[in-house]
Amino acid sequence: MQLPDDYEESGGMSSAVFTAVVSVTLFILLIFVIVLVSNVQSSDGDNEKESLLVQESNTSEESFTAGTLKPEDLDFWDKYSSEEEEDVSTETAYESHWTEEEETGDGLSDGYRTLVTFKDDSQEWVAINDSIPANRYEPTSFIRHGNIMKYFMEDKEVSYAGVRISEESGAVDFEKLKSGGIDFCMIKAGTRGYSTGKIVADEAFKENVEKADAAGLDVGVYFCSQAITIEEAREEASMVLKSIEGLDIKFPVGFDMNDIINDESRTDDLSGNDRTKIARAFMEVIEGAGYHPVLYGDKSWLICELNPAKLSEYDVWYGEHGDIPDYPYKFTMWEYSDSVKIDGISGYARMSISLIDYSRK
Repeated sequence: MQLPDDYEESGGMSSAVFTAVVSVTLFILLIFVIVLVSNVQSSDGDNEKESLLVQESNTSEESFTAGTLKPEDLDFWDKYSSEEEEDVSTETAYESHWTEEEETGDGLSDGYRTLVTFKDDSQEWVAINDSIPANRYEPTSFIRHGNIMKYFMEDKEVSYAGVRISEESGAVDFEKLKSGGIDFCMIKAGTRGYSTGKIVADEAFKENVEKADAAGLDVGVYFCSQAITIEEAREEASMVLKSIEGLDIKFPVGFDMNDIINDESRTDDLSGNDRTKIARAFMEVIEGAGYHPVLYGDKSWLICELNPAKLSEYDVWYGEHGDIPDYPYKFTMWEYSDSVKIDGISGYARMSISLIDYSRK
């Protein structure tokens, strides 16, 4: 039998078929090499990208820790965490109001501040001093009944309603005040002129005290100070003591030295340390005579114009008009409005609430 011409004994196939098989095999090997090389390059690229991301992350972290991000760059930076607060010093908290030697530096609580609004409407977050007794009242327990603010504990009223009275109040019907729910009056004894420095007695003082007492209202008094020395403060206190001699004064004697609005006054250049010494001098004289002194002021004056840590043993008559007393420290009285209409006073009344019955203290 004759075999085909293309059959070879050595391979069992022709050279053409063998060539085709080899070609296909080489082509498959080439594809494999190309795929392998591509994967290696892709892996190197991913590693390079990952390296770049790490570098960028490190750069970002270094920028943050270097302090390029500042509190003022963030609009929510009103209060600080304890870690961030470590860089905020006592000097920063009081820099607008206290020199270094005037600061006590005691008890400043990291991370806790209170917003203070000044008479020019500027604002500042001021550190709260936790060495001063804190305001522990429950805000939702202050409830208005008509125009009278009351405070409740376990559904029981534990407060007393009061009104500030002076010759500027005009003719006052104290009987109507009493029947309308008023418990006490803070009656102006006098003032010192903010430019002349002259002490002037309130013309209606004695009459107001006698009528309030006759109507069954408890009486406290206050003096509007413009003292610029300790001696002047003692002079003011002596004038008040002489005015109330023989009168039944059961509520406190108030020291009121708030800022004069829209005008210059003789006390403008006093330092916080000076004001603190003057306030203490007045109240020491009053306390020494057996009466209860109380320090009147709004938030900015009590916190920033005085050194509250050095007056913390005295009661505070807090003056800030609103529905909630936004004051971080303990107070015993709060003047919450100067625009209330009540029976007995023809004009607007300046209303207060007392959390203490001073008539029994």
